[in-house]
Amino acid sequence: MSRVRSHVAGRLRLVALVALLTVGGPAAAQQLVSFQNLGTLWGYSDASAVSPEGEVSGISDTPLGPHGFYWSASTGIVDIGVLVPSDPQGEYSTAWSVRKGIVVGEAAYYHATAGRVMRAVAWNRATGLLTDLGTLGGASSVAYAIDSLGVITGQAERADGSIHAARWVPDGSGSYTASEIINAPHSGSAAFGMNDNGAVAGYWENPASNRREVFVSSPALGFVSLGTLGGAWGYAWGVDAQGQVFGQSEDAAGGTQGFRQWSVNVRASGASHR
Repeated sequence: MSRVRSHVAGRLRLVALVALLTVGGPAAAQQLVSFQNLGTLWGYSDASAVSPEGEVSGISDTPLGPHGFYWSASTGIVDIGVLVPSDPQGEYSTAWSVRKGIVVGEAAYYHATAGRVMRAVAWNRATGLLTDLGTLGGASSVAYAIDSLGVITGQAERADGSIHAARWVPDGSGSYTASEIINAPHSGSAAFGMNDNGAVAGYWENPASNRREVFVSSPALGFVSLGTLGGAWGYAWGVDAQGQVFGQSEDAAGGTQGFRQWSVNVRASGASHR
């Protein structure tokens, strides 16, 4: 499973949540509201995402290996568990995102033919259950983002071994249905971010240009390849409610332009990068 997001995340292994008061002008924006220690399960912890509801997801050491965690003001830090307890290679799970009590990420899993792989998972605060989201027919998968309706995006392996951007839709009973996001022929892709308007952003291997390009997909636009900043690759890490797609791309000179922004009107046609 491609783990391209991890080398750009740039997350510090700090157990903290920083909030700035932004209402009331520039002076108010400089007032530090809180710098809060979230605690650990054991050893270090690393926060990966915060939800509009104030929940935090991340990963922390445990005596048996790294585990994903959920944090809220009412619960404190909570271990989401693993798919394989007492794993002889070390227990492992992580949480990439959280929304309304649902944490999504990946956990170690033993496949009948592929052996130890990573599987996309969702943990539910209400039930305490960690659910294997499955794949697109292959062995491995990863869940990266979740929206307010509980729809999850990430990447999953097909039966042919290729990795493609995937969407998991909840059925209301605790189960999920997996499907591909990009219908155009291609050899690989991943969806790293999404918003509550149904827009999804990530990368795909464009067979026409032979490049790894940024894409966005939404109910209004369908699938749109945004290309790169002139180089051989680009990634979109997320898309906000206004359609601002952010990420990273190689430029024509071979340099890396970190977190350049693309402006995409997800409710109409057309896109530009700047």
